Amino acid sequence: MIKSFTWISLVTAALLCAQDRMRPGLWESTVTSGGKSSTRSHCITQAELATTNGKLQAIRETMVKAFANIANGTCTLKDLKIDGNSMTSLMVCGDSSFAHTTTFHGDTAETTSTSTKAGVTTLTHITSRRLGVCP
Repeated sequence: MIKSFTWISLVTAALLCAQDRMRPGLWESTVTSGGKSSTRSHCITQAELATTNGKLQAIRETMVKAFANIANGTCTLKDLKIDGNSMTSLMVCGDSSFAHTTTFHGDTAETTSTSTKAGVTTLTHITSRRLGVCP
């Protein structure tokens, strides 16, 4: 199974389109699932965003390449759409599926993820905010 922060890194780094939805800097993400929360920070560089602030096809290619290294290559990007400041995706890994909706608000973002495995659905909410420049 994919760890939450592995997916969060992909979401944060790869779910952008041909306009700047996120700016480089230090970002803090809080993941809430099953009544538990965890917060971590990650520095996102301009170089990382240069790849992912491109067009939809470039984002798709980046995500497909990243998924090839997850769960022994059993993950497939089934759907990816970007509409204004919102992005939705569907990833399938074997008998598991992961649906994500992210809405960007400048220096903040919210993601709702629904994962389903063997008929059991888990809802995860991620809030992210830019703290400033990287240290």
